[in-house]
Amino acid sequence: MNANSNGNGRRSKKQTLHPLVRIELDKFADRLNQIQDENERLSAQLQDERAAREALERQQVHIDDMPGKQLPFKFQINVNLAGGGQSPVTGTVNVSRDGPFICRRIFASAIITDAPILEDGGTTEDYSDMIGRFVPISSRTEYNSWARDVDDFVPDSYVPPPLDFEWEYSDGGSERNRQDKPISGDILFRRDDDGYLMNNEIFAAGTTISFIVHPLRAVPTLTFGADSGPIDLQVKITFDGFKVLQPLEF
Repeated sequence: MNANSNGNGRRSKKQTLHPLVRIELDKFADRLNQIQDENERLSAQLQDERAAREALERQQVHIDDMPGKQLPFKFQINVNLAGGGQSPVTGTVNVSRDGPFICRRIFASAIITDAPILEDGGTTEDYSDMIGRFVPISSRTEYNSWARDVDDFVPDSYVPPPLDFEWEYSDGGSERNRQDKPISGDILFRRDDDGYLMNNEIFAAGTTISFIVHPLRAVPTLTFGADSGPIDLQVKITFDGFKVLQPLEF
């Protein structure tokens, strides 16, 4: 049987490409191979850089040895606490990838975000004037100003119970714990030099800082006669320090 014939004795037609089309296809295939080689090279380089950065983060690094411009910077984590609640609440903030953040001090404040308007027997007590005002976050020196019945106060001058709490924080990019248990929020009261860290705390670029507030007793609820309503708080945790600006990686 003729080699160019099929089983029915017919000649098969061999499809051929135009020489110019073949040339373009060969160029396209070469270009694809070049792109694949370049991607593999970049992927290997990225893995090497990531491994080097992770190894560096595990080592002791002196701040003065970090290349880059030091820029004063503050990160703030806002933790919202609902009135009447006592469960721990977590807030987070992400360190941008333009460089590590070095924290020198942690301090806190609390602001009232909501307060009730209470009614009893046709009488109204409006506590909404408290909204947007900062309040004590520790009872260390405030017993004489708040530890009385609400009826003993005029609403505009009433100081709600301070927020006694414990706290803890963690670094999402670290393999090491920062503490073994929640510690006293009293050190963040800001009446002295408390809140300064023994050693500067280094947070790597791109990491997530988490801060947990553990109220020691329920967030305040006001009562007027038969009516009652909660005071909502926002605890503002400030990480004070500076960033070391470094070139972004692409």
